[in-house]
Amino acid sequence: MPVIEIKALAQRVPIDVAQVMSGLCIDVAKVYGCSPGQVWATWTWIEPGHYVEGDQKAMVQPEDTHPPIVNITAFEGKSETEIKTVLKCISDSLSGGLNLDGNLFITYTEARSGRVFAGGSVLKK
Repeated sequence: MPVIEIKALAQRVPIDVAQVMSGLCIDVAKVYGCSPGQVWATWTWIEPGHYVEGDQKAMVQPEDTHPPIVNITAFEGKSETEIKTVLKCISDSLSGGLNLDGNLFITYTEARSGRVFAGGSVLKK
């Protein structure tokens, strides 16, 4: 059950955040071979001026700096190739939905067996 968290400035062009996230969940589900309902996504807006690169602040999403910050947390056990594939999938999906041409910062965090609680119990491999 991958969980994708996105933090981003206001986009230059208005977007339908729910539609972008839904498309992302569907795309990632295809890569994982699971139902889209098993992929969760959240979006948090970064306040204008509250995101800096060095001494450069941004008020809205630039095309080539201040990338949206994305983290996917997924259960351990995926191979390096599978992880690269899902990172590329997220990049492609969000780049298309946000018109960013790859200007994203994405991390992949593995949740370890016995350290995840969901559906009323601790999940184990």
